[in-house]
Amino acid sequence: MKLFADSRAVIEKNLKIFKRYNKLDKLATSLERIRKIVEPMRSTQTGRKLRAAVLHAPCNLKLDYIPEKEIQQTQVRVDVHFCGLTGSDVLLWRGKHRSTPKSTVVLGFEVSGTILEMGRLAHEQTGYQIGEEVIVHNYPVCGGLAESCLAHYRDVFRLMRRVSLKNAAAVTDDYFSALLAIGRRARIQRNECLLVNAKHSRSALAVIDLATRVFGAKPIAICDDARRAQLCADLGATVICRNERCLPYKLKKISGKEEVRVMIETKGEPCFQNVVKCLEHDGLIAVLGSARNERSLDFSFVPINCMMFVVAAEHYKIADTLVYRETMQHVLDYKSECAIRPRVSAIFGLNHINDAFNYYAAVPSGKVLIDLKDHNRLTLYDES
Repeated sequence: MKLFADSRAVIEKNLKIFKRYNKLDKLATSLERIRKIVEPMRSTQTGRKLRAAVLHAPCNLKLDYIPEKEIQQTQVRVDVHFCGLTGSDVLLWRGKHRSTPKSTVVLGFEVSGTILEMGRLAHEQTGYQIGEEVIVHNYPVCGGLAESCLAHYRDVFRLMRRVSLKNAAAVTDDYFSALLAIGRRARIQRNECLLVNAKHSRSALAVIDLATRVFGAKPIAICDDARRAQLCADLGATVICRNERCLPYKLKKISGKEEVRVMIETKGEPCFQNVVKCLEHDGLIAVLGSARNERSLDFSFVPINCMMFVVAAEHYKIADTLVYRETMQHVLDYKSECAIRPRVSAIFGLNHINDAFNYYAAVPSGKVLIDLKDHNRLTLYDES
């Protein structure tokens, strides 16, 4: 080891001399190559194993032990307590996501837990401490369905004392997209009516919750399931059973107009073609939830006078980090102040991971969480 260290020091010193005087470039390059050979290779793994749910093929999740990766300077290692399932997770699980996941990928990106370890730069930039409770939005990296996960410090947020780890894992993705859509982009007004496609989408519930309790707006939810209709009504929405031909008449009866300025599309189904006719001139269509990531969606029928936009947290992380972090912090503040009411419908332990995905895909309920501490847990809050 001493021989390697001495060799490395000599080579680096020589490199500096050659670069300073800009001479003997070929020899300097050769020395650099030798340095890379002599320098001991750093391992990318710690040698420890983690219990995780690994996706091997569409709808094929298996519990495996995976190697724990070494932490990088900009990363935070989080001891995962809860991981919330999202529409993106389910699309990846089904093989219907617009991007194809790598083989043996660990899904899950809506994570709550405590800090285990921090890279030097991550600690300097955040001031977080070991043991602090945090929430992580780790998309598109994922990795949350494991006993611990690594995340860039930009995607880690300190939790308020009044927000539990369970509730924290239910707000970051759906509520972030909803707040950006109706707050920043659509600038929804008090008492304004907006149309929400609420069939089988947790994002729709977040839109309704924010619209009624934060913005004082009047969401009108379209759905065809009795359980989902009740969830929407409980959050303050006016519910219209799906019948597109009668929609303009029903809208006029509710709001006095046959059209609305803002529409939230969360599923991208064929019925959207009829619903969009209720959008007024220069109206806005926000695409959230599964509709933003599902393959082969056809939006060619959208009227040319309307503006359609997709809200994606992963875009704001890079393009406008300030807006990304401010919006996420607003969501956490709303939860801390009890201004929003995310609904958790079921909690599954890691050993029931396949049941959790099947439940999410089949039952039009609220949020589904995975408990990474109690692997055998099975808690259903909604009655059948």
